[in-house]
Amino acid sequence: MGDRKLSSSRLSHNRLSTNKQLWKLNDQKANKAGACQAIYWVKEQKNTDPLRRDPNEKKHWETGTVYKGEWQNNKKHGYGIQVWSNGNKYEGDWARGFREGHGVFWIKKEGKLRKQYAGNWKRGQKSGLGVFFYPDGSRYEGNWENGMRQGRGTLFFMNGDVYVGDWNQDKQSGFGTLTRENQDVYEGEWLGGKREGAGIYYYKSKDKIYDGEWVNDIPKCGVYTSAEEFFDEETEFDDDPLNVPKFKKRKARPIPELRLANPDAILAERIEAIQKDRAAVRNLPFIELEKLFSEEGLDDLRRIFAMADTEGSGNVEVTHLKNLFMELGFSVTEEELAQLLIDLDKTSKDSLQFSDFVKAAHLLDELKALRRQMEGANLGDDEVDPAEDYAHSDGQ
Repeated sequence: MGDRKLSSSRLSHNRLSTNKQLWKLNDQKANKAGACQAIYWVKEQKNTDPLRRDPNEKKHWETGTVYKGEWQNNKKHGYGIQVWSNGNKYEGDWARGFREGHGVFWIKKEGKLRKQYAGNWKRGQKSGLGVFFYPDGSRYEGNWENGMRQGRGTLFFMNGDVYVGDWNQDKQSGFGTLTRENQDVYEGEWLGGKREGAGIYYYKSKDKIYDGEWVNDIPKCGVYTSAEEFFDEETEFDDDPLNVPKFKKRKARPIPELRLANPDAILAERIEAIQKDRAAVRNLPFIELEKLFSEEGLDDLRRIFAMADTEGSGNVEVTHLKNLFMELGFSVTEEELAQLLIDLDKTSKDSLQFSDFVKAAHLLDELKALRRQMEGANLGDDEVDPAEDYAHSDGQ
């Protein structure tokens, strides 16, 4: 490199004392391990003035994400605090570069931090027990998986309603009880956030009970009778929303005015027909993400999704979906993208969670495989399909 004179005597002293080249010193500092001071990610400020194009103009930089905490093998690992460029903040445990363990996430609105989530994390997603605080004052307490409400949980609505029960893919699905602010109670099956299947509804103001099948949040077929046939005993209203009335497991009396020759048989036949007709719809949402891809493939998907999640909120705009597929090695047409949004029940104005991204990758893989089959196109031995890098764990 020659005997080039350095402008800084201090830097020259460091080089002479360590007998190392400058790039090696900087590289050694970049390999972070243990507790570190704040690490800043910066980006160049772009010139947005089309009339100002000076190639000799000095570059200006702005601070992006800031992390202060522990590292291992050049990855965030241990306890640390990260603040994104928009002001959002996470404080808690990290593992192998992901938020993992217990931590708290705040979002910044109008210059103030508001706690959004406190609980467990895994691979950068809400996972395990946690509490989520919604902007309208509602609150969810319960289990999470892959950033979504999953398993058992309780949702306290701002208006006083309370849901206690099962969740699947961020929506009420399974068995649950909804206690309304006016003391009405629904106890039964749910699907996709709506009442679907067998359920009992208690109308407090009428002191009546509906017991029957629900389809898409609407009572379809059942019996309507006096509430005293269902309650174990008369009870005063309890302010605790978790102490809901318990229904007897015996059959209610049919409505007297019906007067059919065999109402039980007609009712059973109709309910069976509804259940058969809705079987496919009721089973569709219960798909385990872990069975769609291998663990290695899921890790790649998580990293690509995290790169696009610039605010750390666990959501990515739908408009970024095409670029995400490009990172995976997929080419996607506008027609295919439109079909994916229909299948995901999303619009161009919505945002995607990680589970939505995984489903989209799976659906695109299936869509392309179907089109190849229809076109009769076979991949050659020397060609590699990008989808093979994210092959399903069952080898299909």
